[in-house]
Amino acid sequence: MVFNAAFDQNLPYRQQLIRGNSHLTGDTLPISLSLNVEANQLSGPVPEEELSSNYFSGRLPIKLAKLKNMKKFRISDNIFTGTVPEFIGGWTNLEMLEMYSSGLEGPIPAAIFSLGSLE
Repeated sequence: MVFNAAFDQNLPYRQQLIRGNSHLTGDTLPISLSLNVEANQLSGPVPEEELSSNYFSGRLPIKLAKLKNMKKFRISDNIFTGTVPEFIGGWTNLEMLEMYSSGLEGPIPAAIFSLGSLE
């Protein structure tokens, strides 16, 4: 998992927390998968959400819909439930969407096919 604590390239520093391929197991992680940056003045795109190749389960949180500037969203190889959310169609800056073997079922919302930035 990679996330940037500072999303704006013009800020004086960028911080990254890298825990990918660290062989973490269990249902309690030593890090938080929740990032709260409420009531700040951050700007720029949210670079990506990399959640693939884990055992994450349940439905995708509706709060993800607020990430309008998402560029990459990878949730492959998990055990999520439910259907592919309509809100992904609102991520107009999305360049990569990877959801194979994610556990999500049903039709792909038509709005996703209209995302012009998808590779």
